[in-house]
Amino acid sequence: MKNKTGLEKFEEWFDGMAQSEQRIKYLKDNFHTVMGEKFKQYKAEEKAEIKELKDKEKKMKYTKIVDDDETIYVSELKVLKSAAGYYVGRDYHEGDKCLMPYCRSSQYFATKELAQKGLDNA
Repeated sequence: MKNKTGLEKFEEWFDGMAQSEQRIKYLKDNFHTVMGEKFKQYKAEEKAEIKELKDKEKKMKYTKIVDDDETIYVSELKVLKSAAGYYVGRDYHEGDKCLMPYCRSSQYFATKELAQKGLDNA
């Protein structure tokens, strides 16, 4: 008796799980198209989320601080996360360089929601 390949096992399982012969045939014949469309949809949603986050970051207010020959931009108070938990603090960046923690203005919180409440009540 021949051992079944992974694809054959999948097809056997899929045949047993599907509710109609027509649906089985459609999905088998169009598997790559269906999965390709799902992937495109996922990537479009991911792109939209990234754009939304970048737009929020642009709206965030930063204060320019010049010290000797160094210029940094410090954020307003907001909820940040570290290995120790969530906290209210500020971050900063130097031009195009990535964001870095600047200061912590609260205790650590177990959840983002609790930290947000702490910020809202400050």
